[in-house]
Amino acid sequence: MKSIIAVIFVVLSAVFNVFAQGAATNGNEEITATYVIGDITRVDSAKTQLQLKTLAGEFTILLNEKTKYLQLAPGETSIAKASPIELEKVSAGDRVLARGRVSVEQKTVQAAQIVLMKKEDISNRLERERDKWRKGIVGRITAINSPANEITINVRAPKEERRVVLSIPANLRIRRYPPDSVKLDDAKPSSFGELKIGDVVRGRGEGSPDGKRFTPEEIIAGSFRMSGGKITSLDSAKREIVINNILTKQPLTISITPDSVVRRILPRHATLLMEGNSKEGGQEVVDSLPVISFSELKVGDTILISSTMGKTESRVTAIIVAAGAETIINAAQKANAQGNRGGIAASLGLSSNALDGAIGMP
Repeated sequence: MKSIIAVIFVVLSAVFNVFAQGAATNGNEEITATYVIGDITRVDSAKTQLQLKTLAGEFTILLNEKTKYLQLAPGETSIAKASPIELEKVSAGDRVLARGRVSVEQKTVQAAQIVLMKKEDISNRLERERDKWRKGIVGRITAINSPANEITINVRAPKEERRVVLSIPANLRIRRYPPDSVKLDDAKPSSFGELKIGDVVRGRGEGSPDGKRFTPEEIIAGSFRMSGGKITSLDSAKREIVINNILTKQPLTISITPDSVVRRILPRHATLLMEGNSKEGGQEVVDSLPVISFSELKVGDTILISSTMGKTESRVTAIIVAAGAETIINAAQKANAQGNRGGIAASLGLSSNALDGAIGMP
């Protein structure tokens, strides 16, 4: 959800067609601006001030009898079509562009104009966007056709996989998770040339009637890594754990940030993960695992880790840590001893694409 809010932030800037004036040079020149954008956290009782939470911190918006108030209707893309409103309709939670004299140092704006999107309209838009992603597609890239600007992905369905071809137009919005990213907000602008075989791709758009092709409106891609093993050491102060990685037989240090999610696998979950009966290759099962705290982890626990590829082979930042993975790891070790290997997921006793899209939907 934060990711979509960030997109709305950018869209607002484009819709309002206003730009900050001035710039800093060598850190010595004062920055001037003509507007700030953020969410209202408080409207004072005298209605002479708004408190605004922005990416640059908290700002106080100073109002007066000359301040003009406008509201954009849901889906509107032109400020010229914004409607005048009364100050009484401005409330906490609304997203606001406050135009006027900005003091970056004092964190104030002498507001000449307030343009807002109501929080209810934003919430409805977020839900519509999430619904598009839910109806979209997720899978792992198995082929790249550069001349045709197409990729082929394997999409997980109950007890089977199907191949789907995605056409990638030159102007398609593509984002990519960088190394050690944990959440959707970490995704950066990317391009077709950065897509790689083995990447997990999530897209929203329209599929063909036969399900063999998909035309995306936007995609998010990333290189994900799965690891597992017993915890051999734990540093609570640094929020780091070390395991003996079953896949490499080498120590792996796992950083667990406040954005990482720690869950526990119950016996019924282990069976579902290994069978891969979920519509999204195990993601629904992962989402149902009970959340636990970092303090509940201990040396000797057997865990699974989902992460993006780290900057080094010996360290990753966890997206999901799943404790209670003894059944899965034991099955993996048995399969490995019998020579039944089929990639990383299979080596860990999981179905193909079991944790694809672990970061989740925007």
